[in-house]
Amino acid sequence: DQVVTQSYTVTVNDGNGGTVDQLVTVTLTGTNDAPSITAAIDVTGAVTEIGDGATGENTTNLSDSGSFTIADVDLTDAQSVSVTSDTTGYLGTFTPTVSNNTTTDGTGQIDWSFSVADSAIDYLAKDQTLTQSYTITVNDGNGGTVDQLVTVTITGTNDAPTAADNTIAVNEDQSYAFSATDFNFSDVDSGDTLQSITITSLPPSGSLVLNGVAVTANQSIAASDFSQLTYTPALNDNGTSYTSFGFTVSDGQLDSNEYTLTFDVTAVNDAAEVTNLDTLNYTANGDLRIIDGDLTLVDVDSTTLQSAAVQITGNYNISEDVLSFTDQNGITGSWDSANGTLSLSGSASRADYEAALESVSYQNTSNDRDTAQRTVSITVNDGIENSTAATAAINVSQFNQVPGVLDQNYSLSLTGNATDYLIANPVSDFPSDSFTIESWFKTSGSGDGLFSYAVPSNNNEILLFGQEDLRLYI
Repeated sequence: DQVVTQSYTVTVNDGNGGTVDQLVTVTLTGTNDAPSITAAIDVTGAVTEIGDGATGENTTNLSDSGSFTIADVDLTDAQSVSVTSDTTGYLGTFTPTVSNNTTTDGTGQIDWSFSVADSAIDYLAKDQTLTQSYTITVNDGNGGTVDQLVTVTITGTNDAPTAADNTIAVNEDQSYAFSATDFNFSDVDSGDTLQSITITSLPPSGSLVLNGVAVTANQSIAASDFSQLTYTPALNDNGTSYTSFGFTVSDGQLDSNEYTLTFDVTAVNDAAEVTNLDTLNYTANGDLRIIDGDLTLVDVDSTTLQSAAVQITGNYNISEDVLSFTDQNGITGSWDSANGTLSLSGSASRADYEAALESVSYQNTSNDRDTAQRTVSITVNDGIENSTAATAAINVSQFNQVPGVLDQNYSLSLTGNATDYLIANPVSDFPSDSFTIESWFKTSGSGDGLFSYAVPSNNNEILLFGQEDLRLYI
């Protein structure tokens, strides 16, 4: 719409000195001419993340800038600029400015600048790039525009990974198998994963092994082998912050700082143990015999026990087997013939219970015994749980009693020769096989004659190879 008026005087001459003038006016009306790009001097930018530990890392801004020239034949046009990005979520700031307008000679220059915080691009891995595209629009204010595309490439560098101290709880006497999550790996670089750890210091207690082999200080362990890495506390040890070891994590290029992994070992009750049991060969004629006088009782958790049980669990014969115990040191015994169990109860020291168990006796009350081997099971209780049953064997031999008649006293008054006397109250528990009278003696009187025992008709079990009487010559 710019107007230029041009006036012209037209003179008409007749050739003989006669003239006449006519004014002619011409009006020139302009239309807008859009600006144009004349030279894309620098329309690409690039910034690179500051490396780990380098000056300015995560504290400064990264920047780049450039420019391009424009032309506009409309000298009255004063340009302005605006910018749009290809997408949302771009990092940093991009700013275009008009550094030289075209109003002087029809040429001008547009500048641009880009800035991004170094910390904002930490997530980019080594050599990972991010390209951001911006469209700068130059407007002459009269409807004329022209666009220039500017691209900025952001390049990442590798950042060392980080981890975190960790505490793992494990039960006493239990091994722990590791996994990657135990080491709290973290890496700002997108796509970086835990590749390995390095054991920088060993745990002073317990054992750290890889596939059954003890780990050494500064040993590197690949992430693929973590399932083979195990820690086991020392036997029967426990405690909060029981032990720890140092480690670093690696993304395959850089190692982290050192961190600490601590174990809390939870106490678990260890049942008492009864060991060192012997076999009893029972040949006694109805007498009590101690089952095992030198067994061993161990409890690593406690010096005090609460109860014990001694049971004939194999070939128990209710009509002839008996277990006996004399109360002692606060420990009371109770025999249950229904199931062949001798129960001991009362809080007492481990040593007292060991002595009590060593005093338990076995007795067979039958004259015609079941000779099957007996199995005796012994358990103790520490107030929390029973021990695993320990077993002993009792080999039972058949009854073999010395004839009871020799234990009786008889007073005989002998007159003459070969006089027979009948012994009163005969003993009826002679064995059915032969026996030997090992000794006899008389307390008074003289002694030539015959001491005779006549076999009663109702006591045939004492007959010896067809004999009908037993005679001692004195």
